[in-house]
Parts: sequence; structure tokens; C-alpha cells
Amino acid sequence: MVEANIEFWRRMASQFGGPVLELCCGAGAVASAVAAMGLSVTGVDRDAGGLAHAQDERDDLDVRWIEADVRELALPRRFGFVILAGNAFQAFLERGDQDALLATARRHLAPEGVFGFDLDQRPGHGLANDLEHLLDIAGFEIVAQYGDWDFSRFRPASERLVTLCRLETGA
Repeated sequence: MVEANIEFWRRMASQFGGPVLELCCGAGAVASAVAAMGLSVTGVDRDAGGLAHAQDERDDLDVRWIEADVRELALPRRFGFVILAGNAFQAFLERGDQDALLATARRHLAPEGVFGFDLDQRPGHGLANDLEHLLDIAGFEIVAQYGDWDFSRFRPASERLVTLCRLETGA
């Protein structure tokens, strides 16, 4: 059975199309699941061990694995859907790192593309208070937010915040 978070990203990838870029892809569970739908996927992570595991899983998928620091990533193409799953945004603790991460997402997003990520909202994990401001400065506008993988409405008491955003109009 596919985990709820993976199924969420698969549904969004189906809706927004490819090619798909997954930043901080780890061992590639989301990237592989999306590629299994027939979409072209690029998975990026700085952990060589996780990428090696991802490469060993399935070699019949249209997935390109890249070992790189996502804050410095500069690929020659743009993507219809950029994913940052697994609460990975919260691994970037410093404002400069968050800005660099968002700049990477912006740089790689096609003009009509969507950038999606999730945050853990439990006590001690919250980033939501600064999120809208960070996205605005980076040139994104929020198009949808959910409180869980079931597409439930986000509420302050939600344990999760799943955000979908696009480049600001005219940006």
C-alpha cells in the first residue's frame, strides 16, 4: 500500500504534469512513485548513500539522480512540478539557507509550474508564521494549503501544513 504522503504527491504530479523535480529526495520514494506514473523525474540530494539506494531500487523508470546541494543547484531545464517532501524545508534552519532553497525552486520552476512542500506543525516544528513572508520575498504566491495528506483544510491546530505555490504573476 502506498503511504498517504506519497499518494498525495502522485496525485499532485498527475494534476500538474512533468517534468518533475524532487529536491532533497533522499532514497527516492516519492521520485520513484511519481516516475512509475510515466512522468520524467529528476531527484536531487546531497546524500550519496540515499541516492545509491534510489538507483538500486528500479532502473526501468525515467528518473535522473543528481548528487548536489539543493541550495546551489542550477540545472539547464525547468520543471512543471517541483516537490520538497518529508518536512525537508525544516532542515534549512538559517534564513540564508531558506532563501537559497526557495531561489533554487524558483529558478527551476516552469512559468506555469507548481512548487509543493510540507511542514511539520507540531509544537517545536512550526515555520508557518514566517512562511507567507518567506514565499512572498522569494516571488511565490500560495495557491493551496492543506492540513494533511487527505486534502483537509489547514487550521492552526493541524499537525501538518502542505503548501502549493506558483510564481507570482508578473514575476
